[in-house]
Amino acid sequence: MAGGQPQASATLPEIDNWVEVDVDINVDINGEGCEYVRARENWGAGDFRPHVALTSSASTAPIESASSASIAAILATHPGAQIIAVDVWSAQPASGRRITASYPNGNAQIVIARWVWADGARHVQLTASAATHQFLACEPAFLYWATHLVLTAEPGDTRRDAAVDPVLDGWASAHAQLPLELLDRIAPPQTFILPSVVLSEWAERELLAASGRSLPRRSAADELRAAGLLHGNRRRLSPFASLLASHWQPTATVLEVSRSNAGVTQTMTTWTLGESTAFAVDVVDADAVDVVTADAASAGSTRGARRAYGVIPIAHTVDTVLRFLQIGPAWSFAINPALLSVADYEQRLSHGDASAGQPAPDCANDAFSHFWAQPWTELRVRTARRAGRFISAGGAGVLSLSAADAAADIDAAAEPMLALETVPTYAVYTWLLEAFEAALAV
Repeated sequence: MAGGQPQASATLPEIDNWVEVDVDINVDINGEGCEYVRARENWGAGDFRPHVALTSSASTAPIESASSASIAAILATHPGAQIIAVDVWSAQPASGRRITASYPNGNAQIVIARWVWADGARHVQLTASAATHQFLACEPAFLYWATHLVLTAEPGDTRRDAAVDPVLDGWASAHAQLPLELLDRIAPPQTFILPSVVLSEWAERELLAASGRSLPRRSAADELRAAGLLHGNRRRLSPFASLLASHWQPTATVLEVSRSNAGVTQTMTTWTLGESTAFAVDVVDADAVDVVTADAASAGSTRGARRAYGVIPIAHTVDTVLRFLQIGPAWSFAINPALLSVADYEQRLSHGDASAGQPAPDCANDAFSHFWAQPWTELRVRTARRAGRFISAGGAGVLSLSAADAAADIDAAAEPMLALETVPTYAVYTWLLEAFEAALAV
């Protein structure tokens, strides 16, 4: 092993431009047992330094316990962290997991890819960390290490203890024929929270039309003042209101996403300009829409649909979108059939949670039948360069949707079909990162 540390629990191959550094560097490691750290040799001044850290501890507990403990440590160590994905990792003989998470660090957002192994004698962790704008460039090196890492400790006998081991996902464990920890309990605390600033369409138009940081006399001043967007009794915009309005420019990078369930669609639109992103999210609460104010009535208008508004650092954009889409860790399995008619899909989607109204296709395999029986939410993502369409079934995972290519031997008059493909939540996240980076490059 590099650095002459024979006691290390694993060896890593060398990669150009990555160097071994002192263990006491300020890197993302949890607890004791850090054996060595490798960090990017050249990185931007003042920027986060991408790195990997190898840690280990003696334990005979199984991989599902090691994974659950690692997830708990990430959430406890990093306020605001969200767990994006948990995947089975099988590149080594020992049982493994890959845990993907992210957390805010000031104006930055840090992505953690943590590989965990349990060999019956030790729990070994390889933790790779990079800022969101660095992660895709660093990902090949991280994956290379995780694939070629060699565990050096003598394996032992795993000891399971029903009293302390995490609860297993019964269906996923039976389908995969190996113990898989229950991931459902991770998702509830990671829900998206609407910003506190909520405006009607009318107030939004008035805010957009404001010039010189002030409003005309006949305007939505009362509503904007109630939302904290005006200075006291004056009509001048607050600094936050000015910052929000400044993002609505033709040069802003626009990302639009939506969630549709049982006929109800909620949309988030983001505008990125400079180092920050403004966003607006539909308010779908029945009690929060179609309210008439005195100002609006006097102007001959109703408030109509309402949206919640916020401004975040640019680095937080993709992770905020991921939270809004409510995509979290789920065990993913290949489905069959890989084609579904548009009519059958739209009928199934319209049921929302009431999947009993339409049976799964006759030829559906066990994974598709399981997915079919869960609540469905259609997710759409659109930028100037890319568009994606997915269906989420919560703990049953995510499928991508695309128009199926017409086969040469199929009648041209046949009904249109959709191609379905299982997409691990890790892949959804990296797709969002790629789509956002591509949009910024326009």
